[in-house]
Amino acid sequence: MDRGKNVLLSQALQLFKEEYIARRGLNSKTEQNYELAVLSFIRAVSDKNISEITPADVLIWRRAMEQKNKPGTIRTHMSKLKNILAFTNKRGLTTFDVTEIYLPKLPPPLPEYLYPEEVQRIIDAAISLRDKTIISFLYSSGRSEEHTSEL
Repeated sequence: MDRGKNVLLSQALQLFKEEYIARRGLNSKTEQNYELAVLSFIRAVSDKNISEITPADVLIWRRAMEQKNKPGTIRTHMSKLKNILAFTNKRGLTTFDVTEIYLPKLPPPLPEYLYPEEVQRIIDAAISLRDKTIISFLYSSGRSEEHTSEL
């Protein structure tokens, strides 16, 4: 492969798959995730010569992804591109400053459970005795609202 000047991103991905993914024995799902990230970039920007990719291109790509992807997907895709560019930097194919790729922050995950104090605040906020009873029953039994409505 030509050392840097005429290597398209799709070709860099192939090199990355051969030299990084295959040699490390990473699974096919990992490989697919890298392919999806690169295809997404190519759709938004183009299959550019890797030495011509700019932070502005990455921003265009990110904005395109924001139209139809969740923050976690955007972060994953951007991380994959960042890894490929870091790899090509080590191979002397590019000099892209990967610190210019800012990964979006993810919103904090929703809690998977409530603490007893939180449940008590919900019970206290309920207006009727019926609602207080239903909330208490849901919490103490672990039943879903759907299953409780069947009673």
